[in-house]
Amino acid sequence: MADLNQLEQYVVIAPEYDDSIKSFEAILVRRKKSKDLDQVLRVRSNSFKVRIYTDLLAQAERRYVAHI
Repeated sequence: MADLNQLEQYVVIAPEYDDSIKSFEAILVRRKKSKDLDQVLRVRSNSFKVRIYTDLLAQAERRYVAHI
C-alpha cells in the first residue's frame, strides 16, 4: 500500500514540474499483487495500474514476436 500511496503522491506533484501534463497513467511494478492492493485499486482512479514482472515480460515478448 505504501508503494501505491507514493506513486499517487508523484502524480500529485508532477504538474509542479511540468504544467503541460493533462492526463496520466501511473504504473506500479511489483513482484506480486496482494488482495488488499486489488481492493484499493477498485476504488481508485482507473489511471493507476499495477503490473507484476511477469506481465511486463509477457508484454515485451508479444511485442518482440510481433516485430520479427
